[in-house]
Amino acid sequence: MLNIQPVKELLDIKWNTHGRPYLLFLSVVYTMYIICVSFCCANRPLKHRPDNATNPRDIIVYVQKTLQESYITPQDFVRLAGEIITVIGAIIMFLLEVAQVRRVGSKSFIYHQMWTDPFHVIRLCYSCLVFVTLVLRVTSTDGEVVPMSGILVLGWGYMMYFAQGFQMLGPFTIIIQKMAVGVLIKYFCLMAMVICGYSTALYVVFQPTNSTAIGAFNNYSFSLTSTYQLFLNILNGPANYNVDLPEMYFILYTSFCVIAFLLMFNLLIAMMGDIQAAMTKKKDELWRAQILDTTIMMEKRFAKGCRCCWCNRDIKMEESPYVCVEERRWHPLSLMEGRGNDEDPETETTENKSHNAPITSLQVLPLPPVLVNVVGRVGELKEENEVQREKVYQI
Repeated sequence: MLNIQPVKELLDIKWNTHGRPYLLFLSVVYTMYIICVSFCCANRPLKHRPDNATNPRDIIVYVQKTLQESYITPQDFVRLAGEIITVIGAIIMFLLEVAQVRRVGSKSFIYHQMWTDPFHVIRLCYSCLVFVTLVLRVTSTDGEVVPMSGILVLGWGYMMYFAQGFQMLGPFTIIIQKMAVGVLIKYFCLMAMVICGYSTALYVVFQPTNSTAIGAFNNYSFSLTSTYQLFLNILNGPANYNVDLPEMYFILYTSFCVIAFLLMFNLLIAMMGDIQAAMTKKKDELWRAQILDTTIMMEKRFAKGCRCCWCNRDIKMEESPYVCVEERRWHPLSLMEGRGNDEDPETETTENKSHNAPITSLQVLPLPPVLVNVVGRVGELKEENEVQREKVYQI
C-alpha cells in the first residue's frame, strides 16, 4: 500500500518536510541528554570507606556519600543540575508511555505493543530505574550502582530508536529488533532451563568435595555463573589434573557440550539466518513503514504550529485532486508468440507472463482547477482502454 500513488508521494513529502527534521531534532536533543546522564553517573558522589577490609576477597575502596555530603562544592551543584535534567527526561518518557497505555488500552499495550516494539519496554524500564535511583539518593541508601548501570545500558541502547530514521542504519536496526523479539526471547527461555538444570546438577556433584580443588562450582552462585560462561563458550571446561574428579562430572559435561554447543547454538544460528534472509528481502519496505509510523507519531504529539516551523511552504496535498497517469508500451508480436496457436490464456507460463508484461511508468500529477471535471472521465477512459486491449488479444 505504501508504494501506491499518491500515497508514496504524500509519504515522501511529509517525511522530508516534517518527519526528518523532527527525528533529527530529537536525535540531537537525546544525544545531549544521554551525555548529561553519563556525566552524572560517572561523577557520582563517593568517599573512602570508613572501615578496613577484613575479607581478602573484598576489593571495595569507596562507598556512597550521604545526601548531606553529596552537594557541597560547586562541582556538586553542576552535577545536581545534570541530575535534575535526568529526572525530567525520565518523567517525560514515563508520561509518554502512560499516554500510550490510555490511548490503546492496557491489554493491547501489554499483549501487543510491548512485544512488537521493544522500545516501549526500554522507556518504561529506564524511567523506573531513574526513579529508583532518585529514591536511593534521597534516602542515602546504598546500592544505587545497580539501577545506575541499567540506566546507562538502556539509555545508550535507546539510541537505536533514532537510528531507524536513517536509511543507512534503519533497515539493520529493524532486523535487530525483529531478531530480538522473534528469536532471542524464545532462545533465552530455553537457555535458562538448560543452565538452571546443569548448574544445579554440577553443584550437587561437587558439594561433598574440597572447594579449593575446582572453585567454579564451590557454591551455587559460582555454579550458575560458570555454567552460563560454559554455555556461551567463554570459559573452558574446569579441570584439575592433580586430583580425581567425580565420574559424574564427565558425564554431565559431555551431555552439556552436546546440548549447548551442537544443538542449541546451531539452532540459534539457523533461526537468526532465516529471519535475516526474510528481512533483507523487504528491508526497504519495512524502513518505509517505520518512517511512516514516526511521521504519524510526530503529527499526534506535536502541535500544528510546531510542525509548520520546520518547512517553508504549506503543503495541502490532501485537499487537492490528483490523477495517476499510466504510460504503457505493449509488444503485440511478443503476445502472439507467447500464446501460440489458439492457446488458452490461463495456461500461459510464468516466463511468458513476465515477458509479455507491459512496461509501465506511473506518475502522479496534481490537477489544476480547470481540469477538475476531467477526473470524472477517468473511469470511462479506462473502460475504453480495456475494450481496445481485448481487440488486440483477438487479433
